[in-house]
Amino acid sequence: SAPGPAELAPSPAGAASSEPAPDGAGGHPPGQSRHAQYGEHWGEGAARCFSLESDILDEDHAVRLMPVPDNFLCPISAAIMVDPVATVDGCVYERQYIERWFRERRQQGQRITSPVTGLELPSATLMPLVALQRAIEAYLAHRPELKREHMAGRSFEEAAQILQTDLFEKQTVHATTQDKLRRLKQANKALERALQEAEARISLLEGERPPPDATTQDK
Repeated sequence: SAPGPAELAPSPAGAASSEPAPDGAGGHPPGQSRHAQYGEHWGEGAARCFSLESDILDEDHAVRLMPVPDNFLCPISAAIMVDPVATVDGCVYERQYIERWFRERRQQGQRITSPVTGLELPSATLMPLVALQRAIEAYLAHRPELKREHMAGRSFEEAAQILQTDLFEKQTVHATTQDKLRRLKQANKALERALQEAEARISLLEGERPPPDATTQDK
């Protein structure tokens, strides 16, 4: 059964949950709890949504028409999550996949990074998202066929390769965009210099222009 609200405290990967710690306590980065609370609040909202549907709608028909929410899928396995947890940057994963991601990076002597963004994470702390877990369970209760279709995700090795390729492509696009921005800035500076030089030449020409002839003015 799903853990109770008292088990929502952040816990290191693979460790049991403990009492909630305030922001910055226990050596954890400030704001870390807030990220997890965002996921928790989202899960509570989703759970309320399913509860409302059960009261006023033909829930079996309504839920069957509803596509699988992207938030229910682990970005590593691409499968519906069973034990969703949030990392310190607020991203949500299936526990066993993100724990293995952390473990393999440690074994390879690499920094702990986000599988989604590629950015380094200050901590491997994970936050269980019980309300999100319950929302997923409520959804699957009316979509039993998805347990076979979406519960068998891709292998960790395949997922890791896909994520690495995706991150490389994003970094390449980012580098290309940065290069284009750099060139645009250089072109903008060159244009500004050209305008300044043109204004200086105009001012110089106006200063060298002879004063109008008095007889011409009288006419």
